[in-house]
Amino acid sequence: MEKQTTENGGYFVNVFLDSNILFSDPYFTGNFERNFLNTLKTINGRLYLSEVVYKETIKNYRREVKKRRRAYSSAYGYLIKILPSRPEFTLQEDEIYVQELIAFYNELQELGILEIIEHNQFDIYSKIVNRALDNKKPFADGKEEFKDTVIWLSYAHFVEEKSLSNCFFITNNSSEFFNSKKTDLHQDLLEDTRRIKGYLSIEAFMTAESKLISEATEEAREEAYFERLIELGSSKKVKSLDYIDDLLKEYFTETINDEITFYIDHLNAVDRYKLFLNFIEVQTGPIYKMKMIDVEREVYRDEVVIYGVVQVTHDVSMQITEGLNMGNKSLVHRIDFTFSLDADEIPSNFEVKEITTQELNPDEF
Repeated sequence: MEKQTTENGGYFVNVFLDSNILFSDPYFTGNFERNFLNTLKTINGRLYLSEVVYKETIKNYRREVKKRRRAYSSAYGYLIKILPSRPEFTLQEDEIYVQELIAFYNELQELGILEIIEHNQFDIYSKIVNRALDNKKPFADGKEEFKDTVIWLSYAHFVEEKSLSNCFFITNNSSEFFNSKKTDLHQDLLEDTRRIKGYLSIEAFMTAESKLISEATEEAREEAYFERLIELGSSKKVKSLDYIDDLLKEYFTETINDEITFYIDHLNAVDRYKLFLNFIEVQTGPIYKMKMIDVEREVYRDEVVIYGVVQVTHDVSMQITEGLNMGNKSLVHRIDFTFSLDADEIPSNFEVKEITTQELNPDEF
């Protein structure tokens, strides 16, 4: 499947996170957070973490695991003093849990969902110093937000260098990054880039950008469906005479029989006489033999169109007068047909393009 991209070939949605978004939910387990990550996978979005954000997230997680593990151990110690038997209590070493989180982010990188931006790839040191001296955001009077400035400038330089669109920065640090109304990024930051739109939470991003996400999700689903059709259309299966023969027998035998009946009922007088002489009534019987002759396919946006030729043999009963049956006669027809297959291999839209009868056109068989 050709992934959704922007005009310059980048990712369709680009989301940059601040450390504070990950502190309480580094595994994206919350309802909005879980769906946020799954949405990025679906719509060919990409998540970006500054190297500072990534390292701070791991550091904070290590600290939280240690603190909560101690609290758990302490609670366990009080518990066993009042219980008649010792309950099971098993926790691994802190670093094992930390390594599991690192492995989680490594897997996201391997899947192409996450990219960690190294801040030293940009020459931003002098800009940070000047920003601190001028008290430009994220710096503020009385505060020196060195870390926030590194994060922001890493992101701003990255999107400008890559000319990315649909870029979003999610941070709950409204005082350092947003204007006084908390409706948009601070003007100081917009002077660095106007490619990035800010949100104060993943939930705010998911709800405010629901239209963009829905449209992208639908397009991604269509692309995935088309990919399945391409795979089906290029498979040996749909080129197999046996496979198509099985589909015709399972889904379209009755339709084919109806088409033959209609064909016989509407023969011109000359062809009818050649087949049935002066018999006044002819009734078509069920198909008893079906043989695939040829099959081809074309892949379109919504379906695979199958077209081919099948040879069908069946009996007709002939009556010289009403109620007087003079026996059966076998007929062989070559039927040019077409039908469509969806991505789940469900056939539909069966059409008979032409019926040719062997007894009438022996040279074509």
